[in-house]
Amino acid sequence: MDAPAAGVREVEARPDLALWADVEVVEITLQVVQASGDAAEQQGLRGYDAVHLVSALHTSADVLVCAGTDLLQAALDRGLAAVDARS
Repeated sequence: MDAPAAGVREVEARPDLALWADVEVVEITLQVVQASGDAAEQQGLRGYDAVHLVSALHTSADVLVCAGTDLLQAALDRGLAAVDARS
């Protein structure tokens, strides 16, 4: 049996890294950029917060984890479950 790859050993040694297995990477396409600009204007979000929100909506995420009050409210306004990472 082959030894596990270095990354696998690291995840096993640090269970907090296992969370990354559930993270979906979203390509920043023109569609995502345009939708993020709209969300920023409509919801009063900062640029990266708007990208975070649109990415979650684009992937049909079950929940959005974030630490910004405006982003939390925007997620709830869009019908997305949100978790405050600060608590």
